[in-house]
Amino acid sequence: MENKLLQLDTTNLNWWLSDHWALRGNYSWKTDDLGIAALYKLNPKGRASLYLGLGAEEVSAKADSQNPSASQSASPEPRLIAGMEWNLSSKPGLSLMVEAEANPYGFNHSSGNDNGSDTRLALSLNYKFSPSYIGKENHKRDTLELLAKLITIEAPDEPFEGQVAVAAVVLNRTRSHDFPDSVSKVIYQPGQFATAQRLTQTKPTDSAVKAAGIAIRGNDPSHGALYFYNPATSSARARRYIQRSHFQVTARIGNHVFFK
Repeated sequence: MENKLLQLDTTNLNWWLSDHWALRGNYSWKTDDLGIAALYKLNPKGRASLYLGLGAEEVSAKADSQNPSASQSASPEPRLIAGMEWNLSSKPGLSLMVEAEANPYGFNHSSGNDNGSDTRLALSLNYKFSPSYIGKENHKRDTLELLAKLITIEAPDEPFEGQVAVAAVVLNRTRSHDFPDSVSKVIYQPGQFATAQRLTQTKPTDSAVKAAGIAIRGNDPSHGALYFYNPATSSARARRYIQRSHFQVTARIGNHVFFK
């Protein structure tokens, strides 16, 4: 039985429905075969992510040597997929995927043909598109309100641009591999926002609501910051830690310094 490795003849389109689940459609421009698959990523927040999949592929049968003009038939063939993806940046963008794909039966019994595609090894360079509103969750009214409450507590007297930047920091974290993937998880992550326990009793200001909405639509005055602090109100220990950690300052707005 022949196994063809590294066949550069297939285009895959992966549609990630969530951090873990994706649907795949693939087309072989060499054989005109179509396929579908469901993929599951085990550790979506890591730099390297293992994923597994189960799919089916329409495989064209070989032409009859006695009658070359006879029309070719096609039969579905199950596929098992296992692979690893390496993210090449902290933001949605380039990634490298290496995967193995196999027919669990090793032979297409229905057609009686060895089609040479029982095992495949694939190497691909991918680009992930990010929606303009940033983040991996639907920004519903409760998410907007949560961001607005945080702004009201953390930046009540800051200029409007500074309020937008505070919300942007939270949204930037949802895209980072080092933080949770939702606004609520980021805000309530232990050891991050000490004011989070006061959010339930906080009524957001009109300015904070507007600032949160602008940040959700993609405006980021912090220029990709993951942290912010007020040097005038922070402890000496906190200031020393920030200075020694060699963070990159991305913006200074009002009383806040934004960095990553």
